[in-house]
Parts: sequence; structure tokens; C-alpha cells
Amino acid sequence: MAPVIRALRATDWCNVAVCHTGQHPDLVAPLVSDLGLAPDFALAPEPRDRSLSGLAAAILSAVSSVLRTWQPQWVLVQGDTSSAYAAGLAAFYEGMRVGHVEAGLRTTTRTRPFPEEVHRRMLGHLTDLHFAPTAAAAEALLAEGVPSATIVVTGNTAIDSLRWLIEHQAAPDTESECPTGLKLLVTMHRRENAAHGFAGVCEALRALVRAYGPRLQIDLPAHPNPHVQAVLRSSLPDMPTVRVMAPLAYPAFVQAMRRATLILTDSGGVQEEAVYLGKPVLVLRDETERVEGVAHGAAVIVGTHPERIVQETSRLLDDPDARVQMARERLLYGDGHAADRIVAALHDRLR
Repeated sequence: MAPVIRALRATDWCNVAVCHTGQHPDLVAPLVSDLGLAPDFALAPEPRDRSLSGLAAAILSAVSSVLRTWQPQWVLVQGDTSSAYAAGLAAFYEGMRVGHVEAGLRTTTRTRPFPEEVHRRMLGHLTDLHFAPTAAAAEALLAEGVPSATIVVTGNTAIDSLRWLIEHQAAPDTESECPTGLKLLVTMHRRENAAHGFAGVCEALRALVRAYGPRLQIDLPAHPNPHVQAVLRSSLPDMPTVRVMAPLAYPAFVQAMRRATLILTDSGGVQEEAVYLGKPVLVLRDETERVEGVAHGAAVIVGTHPERIVQETSRLLDDPDARVQMARERLLYGDGHAADRIVAALHDRLR
């Protein structure tokens, strides 16, 4: 949302307030600092329990209080988190218009990803203006009966932020980081992968370490979720070429992506960023809402089965030509000007 906030603050026709819902405070705090976006409202909801319903209810109540105090005409929410859905619902209850940034992403399987797929479907029914990142996302909304006049194809604002950071960031020193040039960046956090998927990915990584030895370096920024941490501790014993680390700040994570030979992830956003950076990406899921990367040969869905992961990873590590075919930079998810299109669309509606 940073590019949208900056673009709105640069106008002379609106006032903007930023609300941090309190979801994932430890992850959000350094990001807000890196982007220079001190929130006007920093909430600290207290869920009755740590369940998804407890979190959503607490955010709904806390955001509703902010909306009644500040009385905005529009409430912009981004993505498919509990925060996005609860804030959109709060705005609907208060009679305010909702703009959904990153609207229309669908796998069509409501439990993949869980619970995000249902969040974004329900948000679609609450939204007055849908900012679809791609033509495919817009088509998904049209297929659900969303009026075309309420859909604007913008690109993804995450690409705006990525492009801005690259322009202000030094090029990575790949030689000093990994002399062999074979470097994997791995991220995983999806709830639907928690039961067996994480263990399957770790089994594949152990097999790759055995096969490639010191020629291959693997970096794994670990999500702070306790279950993810427990699986990694038990499944990845100390290996000199595997670095399990704390979550990286946004600038450091972008550098890690730029250094990587290959990226393995179950994250939707990382799929987009990898494609923009021209990095081959293997998707650690059975389905993805980022269909453009797969359709254009920039991404391959491998799921979490160890043999499939090892097969595709080895193929790309061993075949530079195959990597080159995947590693062309593509503007599939945005050209870096999504925020400008969002602000223009809002200005049209307000006029």
C-alpha cells in the first residue's frame, strides 16, 4: 500500500489516514519504518483467543471504532488477509465505500489458500471499486457477476514498491555471497501446507544438499509462526550450506531475491516479484492464483512432494539454458505505475 499512500498524499484533493490493524505487529513494524509510513492509527486488538475467528472479530471491532471517529468516504484495503476482510466488512457496516487493491485473484478452490481464498471472495461482495492487478483477475471478477464499470486493471502495487527500491538500492554482490553461483531462496508459510507440506519441502532440501554438497547454498528466512519454526528445527539439522534465518527486512529480502539462482516459495507476492526480477520460481503449492507466471513459462507448480521438488530444482540447477528460458524479465504483474492508476480512478469517482 506504500505507493498508493504516497500518491494520495501528493494530491491536493484528499486527506489520507493509515491504519495498522495490529495483525503481525513484529513483521509490520520494520516494514513501516523502512517505507517511512508511520500509521495514524496503530491498533492493538485483543482477541479472545488465537483462532482466526477471534482475530477477525477483534480487528472488526477495533477498525469500526476508527472509522466512526475519522469518517472517511473511502476505505482502501489490500490483499486477502484477515485484516483486509475485517476492515472491508467494518467499512460496509458503517456505510462507507470500499476500494479493494489486488482484487480478483482466484484459485477457485476455497481452501487453497486457506483462509485467503474465501476472504477475497467475500471482499468482492463488499467492494465498490475493484483494483485488479491483471486482466485475468478482472476476468475472474466479471465471471462472478461484478459490473465491469467497477473494475480497473492497475497492475500490482507491490511491483511499484519493488521497482522503487531497486532504483535506490545497490546491485547485489553475487560473487562474494555464493562463489559457485548456485543459490536457492526458499520461503514457506501457507496454512494448507502446515500438516505435511513443510516436512515434504524440508525432505527435498535435505536431498538437494546431499546431491550438490558445498556447490549449493540455501537461504530460508523462517516465518515466525511457531509451527513453521518447530518443523524447521526438527527437519533441517545443522548443515553448513543451509541458512535458516529470522524474517528479513524488506530491503534485505529484495537483495536475497536478486542474488538467488532459483526461488522456491508458497507466497503469492514472491511469485510476482520473482517474475519481475527475472528469477525462475518453483511454486510450493498445488494451485496458484498467479496464473500468468505459469502460463508464460516463468513459474512451475511443484507442490510439496519431495521427489517433484528435487526433480524440477535439479533440472534448473543443472541446465543454464532452461534457467535462461524462465528467467526473462516480464511485466506480467505490473509496470510500476499501479498506484497512479488507483489514485486516478478514485479521483474520477470522487468527482
